[in-house]
Amino acid sequence: MMAETCYLAESAICYPPLYDELRATASRPTDTVETVAMAAVGAAIEQNAGAILVLSTSGNTARLISKFRPNVPIVTGTLPLPLAPLPPFQAYRSAGVGQWWADV
Repeated sequence: MMAETCYLAESAICYPPLYDELRATASRPTDTVETVAMAAVGAAIEQNAGAILVLSTSGNTARLISKFRPNVPIVTGTLPLPLAPLPPFQAYRSAGVGQWWADV
């Protein structure tokens, strides 16, 4: 019941005007990370993306992206590997290629 109510409420939101309003109310000048977050949400809305993929060392970038309420899921990969083991990244690391986050 609660999930259905939330789904219905989320579907009633008109995301492009909400994004414009949130962007207009952001304090200026914005940090570089917040500017990238705004651009990611704007691009996702404009291109009708299916998801936003974020590689982050702390998860802060994903939090900032969610601040601008994208209408798509945010998929996040985080570091360090011992705390958040992700099989593709672990495979990259064990192949002896180097530090994947330095290559990204």
